[in-house]
Amino acid sequence: VAVNRDIHERVSIDELCRRTVEHLIPAVRFPELAVAAIEFLGKRFTCGHDIEGLSHSLDAEIRTDGDVLGHVRLSYLEEKPFLIPQEQNLLDVVAELLSAYFARARAEEALVESEKKYRDLVETAHDLIWAVDAEGRITFMNQASKTIYGYAPEELIGRPYTDLVPPEDRTGHLENYPKELHSGETYLGGIETEVVDRRDGHRHTLIANAIIQYDHQGNAIGSIGTSTDITERKRAEEALRTAEERMRFALESANVGIWDMDHATGILRWSATMEAHHGLRPGT
Repeated sequence: VAVNRDIHERVSIDELCRRTVEHLIPAVRFPELAVAAIEFLGKRFTCGHDIEGLSHSLDAEIRTDGDVLGHVRLSYLEEKPFLIPQEQNLLDVVAELLSAYFARARAEEALVESEKKYRDLVETAHDLIWAVDAEGRITFMNQASKTIYGYAPEELIGRPYTDLVPPEDRTGHLENYPKELHSGETYLGGIETEVVDRRDGHRHTLIANAIIQYDHQGNAIGSIGTSTDITERKRAEEALRTAEERMRFALESANVGIWDMDHATGILRWSATMEAHHGLRPGT
């Protein structure tokens, strides 16, 4: 009972071992002659006397996942047949309790480590990683929000995500988000937000991929996703379109023979004047 209580108090492993050996002594038949010890992961915890050299003893293994991590031992200072079957049963029960506790502690430690790795990966990601509830309130943002929005994550948690889109686009988002949430789809990809307001007044373009989250009853409870800033790509595409338009205009309006070769594609283009010289249709 005492060991169970200590386990539920969530004391440290060392403290639990120390308390357990103390609880064992009054639980045996001859406590004034008994010595209890727990050996766990290279450490030894004893009560009263060192158990080393005492041959008249009982032993129970502490196991997790099939590995022997330690022992619970009970010995008497006098080599007489004091040990009884009930005391072996006691050690077995204590060893089982400790084994279960240590297995859980090991699993929790692994979970904490896994969550830390996940958190580090999320927080250092270049892309924005976010979560929004069914009402459109932001429930999570990673550190990329500082670069993309100009706001730290803690400044955004709890706010409607529509606060981050331009005023002229908010009505559309308010109408579309519930439809997307209850569309029955699980994955929504390639959602492009043309403009996003930043604290410094600049606007960026994002493209998002999202997963709709459902509860156990199948009700949509929000969405999680990633957003990539494609502002520079959009600018480059627009610059390319502008350059091509200028080239097309120059070719069509030039009074001299002009031709252009795209070495990447092998496509040849020429001006209308080339038609007069060579009888060719303007173009390619």
